[in-house]
Amino acid sequence: MDLSDRGKNLDSEDTLRVDELETDDQHSSTLCLIGKVISNKSFNAFGFLKAMKKATNPPLGLTAKEIGKNLFSFQFWSTSDMTTVLTKEPWLFERNIVALKELEKGEQPSAVAFNEVPLWIRIYDLPIATQNEKVLLVIANKC
Repeated sequence: MDLSDRGKNLDSEDTLRVDELETDDQHSSTLCLIGKVISNKSFNAFGFLKAMKKATNPPLGLTAKEIGKNLFSFQFWSTSDMTTVLTKEPWLFERNIVALKELEKGEQPSAVAFNEVPLWIRIYDLPIATQNEKVLLVIANKC
C-alpha cells in the first residue's frame, strides 16, 4: 500500500465516528483517573508523573501520561489501587493542588470538570456542644 495516497479519496461521508464503535464489555470500568495540577505556573510534567507514581505506589502498577496542559491520565490495573489513591486525597505537587476525577466509560478526558476537591480542615477549640454534623455543615458552607 502506498502511504502517500492515503486520505486522498476520502469525502465527508467516510468519517469514522468513534462513539459508534463497539466497545469491549470486559472494560466496563475504565480504572482511569484524570488529574489536573491546579496552577498557572509552569512545572516539570515528567517530574510530576514520576512523583505521583512514587507517592501512590500501587501494588499492581500504574501507567501515567501527560494528555494536555496540566492534564494527566493515570491508568490502574485494579479497583483497589485506584480507590486507595482517591481516599488519600488531597494530593499536592510543588504546593499546587492535584484534582483527580474518575474517568467514566465513554467520557472524553478533556471534558472532565474539575470543580471540586476534597480537603481536610482542622478546627481548633470548637466547643463540644457544637461538634455535630449540622454545625460542621454550616462551617463548611462558609469556606
